[in-house]
Amino acid sequence: MKSINNWFSLLLTLSIASSISVAPVDAKKEFSKPKDGATSALGENTKTAPSGVQFKDIKVGTGTEAKFGNIVWIDYKGWVMPDLREFDNTIIKGRPFNMVLGGTQICRGLDEGVIGMKEGGKRLMLIPPELGFPKGAATSRIIPPGSTIKYEVTVVHVGPKLPKKPVAPAKDAAATTGKAPAATPAKVAPKVKPN
Repeated sequence: MKSINNWFSLLLTLSIASSISVAPVDAKKEFSKPKDGATSALGENTKTAPSGVQFKDIKVGTGTEAKFGNIVWIDYKGWVMPDLREFDNTIIKGRPFNMVLGGTQICRGLDEGVIGMKEGGKRLMLIPPELGFPKGAATSRIIPPGSTIKYEVTVVHVGPKLPKKPVAPAKDAAATTGKAPAATPAKVAPKVKPN
């Protein structure tokens, strides 16, 4: 009976390990360093990856670098080219999106464009149809098949948990609200009945 339990445990462990695999081993080869590109719809200083993803850094981040297999928290806006119809915006939703780089949770081109960015960095990207939504997006009727997608992405955090924003303690109520604090009632001694 003990050997059956051991086999069962081994099979369970192997199935769990195979299900958390982020991407095939060969996928690391697909995400290569970009080459300096020619003229692009993104303007000067655009770089083009071998796959065809074009990107331009608006702001270079200074924090942790996003690498293949990392969990990354991003704010992004997405538009369908050429008429720039917005189809998604995490800023409006009020919470950054988290994804595993290389796991193709949105589209492969977005993963490739985010790799190499650092926390605090902001980048524009043009994703060709074959790396975006070649058959259109299942969740959005705005993205027709064969559309080029433009993203504006900011890397908020690299890591499994999004840190809480620090809240500075208020010095006094007047400094934070512009109003004087409400008067607190004075303690009144209980009335004593005369004998």
